[in-house]
Amino acid sequence: MRWTVAVATLLMLLGCHDGRKALMLESVGKPYEVLVVCDDSTMAALVRAELETPVYGLPQAEPSFDVSTVDTKHLNATLRTTRNLVMVGKGNDNDIRIRHDVYAQPQIEVLVSASSAQQLSRLMREKGQQLRKVLTVNEMKAAHEQLERHHNAEAERTIRQLFGVEMLIPADMTSSKRGKDFLWLSNNSPDAMQNVCIYIYKKGTDLHDVRWVALRDSVMRANIPGEEPGMYMHTVNEPYERQVIGRMEGQRYSFCGLWEMTGDMMGGPFSCVAIADTARQRIIVAEAFVYAPGRTKRNLMMALQPVVSSINIHQK
Repeated sequence: MRWTVAVATLLMLLGCHDGRKALMLESVGKPYEVLVVCDDSTMAALVRAELETPVYGLPQAEPSFDVSTVDTKHLNATLRTTRNLVMVGKGNDNDIRIRHDVYAQPQIEVLVSASSAQQLSRLMREKGQQLRKVLTVNEMKAAHEQLERHHNAEAERTIRQLFGVEMLIPADMTSSKRGKDFLWLSNNSPDAMQNVCIYIYKKGTDLHDVRWVALRDSVMRANIPGEEPGMYMHTVNEPYERQVIGRMEGQRYSFCGLWEMTGDMMGGPFSCVAIADTARQRIIVAEAFVYAPGRTKRNLMMALQPVVSSINIHQK
């Protein structure tokens, strides 16, 4: 009898939770839009400046987020449903807290509390990067969920057959080109071209023991020529502030930077994820790159991050 009552109570609580979720409004907002709610203009400006820190690896400076501000008096019911909310207030916590799906779903609400503008400035120096990371992870999660709902199953089967890996590919990437141990997929857009390449490095599995720029340049020169002889893609590795940045993330190596077409005016950002295939003694690289002349590129590149990050060895 006790078990029956306990199970019934649990089901009722879960039903109430699911019912609340079902009744919640859908959140609004474009990718990488953030609404900062604050009654103190100085404090609002400090948080805004942190959120507008330029994204690394783009040809021109672009902010991490598109920020709007409003005071609590003007925070109406519609604005409360914004997907990314940052609520800034005075308090003795001097800390950052996170809540999910408070007014809508999916939604993240970051509560930033500081006793003064001076303390908030210190908090942003200490935890501003954490604030941006929390919001970026939320956007990446949303992009991944969208990718899972709308993806190119045919291209994914081809990748599995050619490389023995699983990847999610955007539904609009219907153009492709094959090379030796190489596949190029593209949406072939004339003004906002998004591209994904997969290729193989066959000289071992040590991710630390690869000359990544040389590898990338060799692969791209062989497989992505320009319109005229002598034109080919290469990695921009100077000046210093535009050099390729790489880092280990668990069992993956990620690197990003800028590319240019030798002998042409084409160029843009790229981002790669490399994984070791120990069973076959090789490394597999998934790369995203964008060509969008005269347009901002942050959202175009960010939309491709979940794509290259989705690469995994296919488990038979």
